Amino acid sequence: MSNKLSDKEQMELIESMRKAKELEEMRLAKEEAKRWTPIESPLSLADALARLTKQELTAIRTELNIAGVSSLNKQDLADKLAELIPQYLGGILERFDEERYQVVKKAADRRDAFPALGDPYKVSYFLNLGLLFPGTQQGKRVLVMPQEIKAGIKSFDSPALKQKIRANTQLIRLVTGMLAYYGVLDTIELWKMVAPHHRTEMSAQEFDRFVSSRADFAGGWQIGPYGIADEAVVDPEGIVREHRSRSELPYYPFTTEQLLEAGVPDFIDRNLSYRSFVNFIMGHYSVAKEEADEVVAELTFQIQNGDPPSMLIEFLQERFDMSEREIAEGFVGHLTELNNNTRLWVLKGHTPNELSPALPSRPSMERREPKRTNSAGNVIDIATGRKIGRNDPCPCGSGKKFKKCCGG
Repeated sequence: MSNKLSDKEQMELIESMRKAKELEEMRLAKEEAKRWTPIESPLSLADALARLTKQELTAIRTELNIAGVSSLNKQDLADKLAELIPQYLGGILERFDEERYQVVKKAADRRDAFPALGDPYKVSYFLNLGLLFPGTQQGKRVLVMPQEIKAGIKSFDSPALKQKIRANTQLIRLVTGMLAYYGVLDTIELWKMVAPHHRTEMSAQEFDRFVSSRADFAGGWQIGPYGIADEAVVDPEGIVREHRSRSELPYYPFTTEQLLEAGVPDFIDRNLSYRSFVNFIMGHYSVAKEEADEVVAELTFQIQNGDPPSMLIEFLQERFDMSEREIAEGFVGHLTELNNNTRLWVLKGHTPNELSPALPSRPSMERREPKRTNSAGNVIDIATGRKIGRNDPCPCGSGKKFKKCCGG
């Protein structure tokens, strides 16, 4: 008996999924509308918590990891949280970076309400910590910090706390930089790799809570059973498999300065091959540098995610007229160079050229070729998909050997 759905059953399934999506959107819209109801200020913590639903109170309890109160009714839970949140405040602040601390510091310094943050996830983040409560005043969305929280933040404000926050900010940049170069890392592995670059007294468990809290607040990271991944990684599990298939290959030894440089939002490694590609596009088409840069940046992420050469060429053909042979060959040559000089996630931060057995290896590394579970990571000729030898003709069409031209 076939398990294949009939056309009618497929249509019914699609329709049920559509209705379920609509219901979920309506539920979220209803919750969002309820969140922004009139709110007074100044406000006590008890009154702020009384505005919340049992589900929202439970979210605060869960976020703060408060044990022994799950069986309480709504009022008793709100009373208990009003008692405990100020006691947890010091620990909360010690996990903040500069961005989060500045938000609560500004809110604590204001007499009136704080203008609502534009990002709903950040609003939820501070609400789930019991620090800022959303509402409206005179038709405008605001966040109100309870008086007890204001007093607590002012009492904890000290040179020691500010030093801790600076260290946390650097730690986040280091983690972001590592993910930009390695793609995905297990939390324990990441904790061990960060240690040489950052003096932290965090245990592995504390580090896990630290990165989870940061991921809840801001974008840039994905967290799942695979560990932590850069937000641009399409298939984190696939990158993990590639790392495991190259178990003998060490992670590229980036310096602290390199990781901090890569630890900024939307980092792109604009190496010589990248910049040359941007200049090539600008030299042959009437496009601004920003537009050319966006094209090469997108190609870089496609390469990182293992898209085949045919897809990269198709991406370029959709944007540029490549009917002239010389132009087409130029694109192929630059695309080849970009691929072979990009620090790939699947290669643990190495470039394909660095791991090519025909190329000189780095002084501190053995000469080894990665295992080939797929074509990603090899020095390739974009036009043919073939791995290029140092003595082969250069794919850019110059007539020179690869080692004397683009591979030099």
